[in-house]
Amino acid sequence: MKKNSCALTLLLLSNAFFCWAQPGSLDPTFSNDGKVTTKFNGGDYGRSIAIQTDGKIIFAGFDGNYDFATVRYRTNGTIDTTFGIGGKVTTDFGAEDYALSAAIQKNGKIVLAGFSGEGSEGQFALTRYNQNGSTDSSFGLNGKVLTPFGTNSYDQANAMVLQQNGKIVVSGYSSAQTNYYAFAVARYLANGQLDKSFGTGGKVIINNNNNVNVSQAHSLAILSNGKILIAGSVEYSNITTDFQLVQLTANGRIDSSFGTNGIALTDFGGYDDVAYSVKVLSDGKILEGGYASPSSTVGDFGLVGLNADGKIDTTFGTKGKTLTDFGSGNNAIYSINVQSNGKIVAAGYASNGTNIDFALARYTEWGKTDNSFGTKGKVLTDFSGGTDYGLSSALQPDGKIVLGGWSSAANGTGSLFAAARYIGDSTSKIGDYNFSEYQANKNDFKALTHISLSPNPVNDILRIQGLPSSVSVISVFDISGKKIQNVIVSGSSFQFDVKELPLGLYFVTIRNGENTSTFKFVKE
Repeated sequence: MKKNSCALTLLLLSNAFFCWAQPGSLDPTFSNDGKVTTKFNGGDYGRSIAIQTDGKIIFAGFDGNYDFATVRYRTNGTIDTTFGIGGKVTTDFGAEDYALSAAIQKNGKIVLAGFSGEGSEGQFALTRYNQNGSTDSSFGLNGKVLTPFGTNSYDQANAMVLQQNGKIVVSGYSSAQTNYYAFAVARYLANGQLDKSFGTGGKVIINNNNNVNVSQAHSLAILSNGKILIAGSVEYSNITTDFQLVQLTANGRIDSSFGTNGIALTDFGGYDDVAYSVKVLSDGKILEGGYASPSSTVGDFGLVGLNADGKIDTTFGTKGKTLTDFGSGNNAIYSINVQSNGKIVAAGYASNGTNIDFALARYTEWGKTDNSFGTKGKVLTDFSGGTDYGLSSALQPDGKIVLGGWSSAANGTGSLFAAARYIGDSTSKIGDYNFSEYQANKNDFKALTHISLSPNPVNDILRIQGLPSSVSVISVFDISGKKIQNVIVSGSSFQFDVKELPLGLYFVTIRNGENTSTFKFVKE
């Protein structure tokens, strides 16, 4: 009976690739064709996507009246009319108001962050809604918070993250303390009050040195130990910009143990580079993505891998960096997500010199293009033949990818909120990580031919022998592509205790430098 079960498993595996949609293809169950646009009053710009626990999609930005604007979609892409008025909510702070980041608290309430101001003055601006879209008057002052960093200063919030303890961290930039823009961070209690235990009165401005012209923060992330990473760009006196990543302690002080005096810089080639997204991986390593210019002509999708201490992770990409070119125009990553199988989804926009489209690229966990995704690892989505900027993405629990931004038709009828949903790696797909990825990329590597796994099948201890004497990275995955163990081994052998694993088929990927191989074993 056991042999028949194994045979059935292998039969299913052999046919698995013919029964799932191509990862990266538009999801036809979302608004019929995978795309949706929403109009508030014309001149509308979607900026941030967040997924509720029930699968509904919060999409925030600002409308043509320069007010915070939010729409909620059902899981099928139709507007959820139980939210706000006809599925939409707007909030006016009394000036020009731009919502640039959205997050959902554990209680289901929705927080938006951005800025409010006119001309040369601006303030961080936050609001909170109840689950039905009504303003939560218990937050801040009648549901709103305004935070200036100085008198008559220009302060713009671009990103927001919720801490596990409910505190709200917001980052952007400010002109309050210098004659240029500098990274600025504020932390709030869950009720919208500034957290006075953070920085100075709840606020931090990060001044680099006198050689800086501009530094602007666009993304942030929270480490498990409470430290805060702020990513963006810095322009020095040579008039070119680099990725800049700053690490703060949990109380808002510069963490001098990170990078060089708390700051890690990345240059892709001597021209303008701007980081728009940062992501902390499960092993503590860091990814930054954005606009990277290896030449003076155009920019590419740029990814850099960093170790937890802020130093370049040379095992990622090519000497720590990966560049992806979509065409003759400028391309930029605005959002990074990491799938449960370790694959990296970078989202943003790409230009061919004429049109600008939503753009996605997917990479293996070590920064190589994943050719099983889209067309040779890349996806472009056009809404109307005009200008389409993808600016925020999120992963659904089922692995699907939602990308939001704005679209402006070629006929000049004005911009609209625009969102698309793509097939990711379905949890029902068998073995995609180890088969399709390895087949797509096997020519990039030399195989490790002397490695053996025994016994196989196994019920207690799996012995991996014949490893290179130098350091190897061993990753174990189940048939859904979920990573269940990742270890670094120095030596020629390794023993893996599988007694607690469920019965079934598993895969082992072993990487040593630029060499890699994938193996199968059966737990019985």
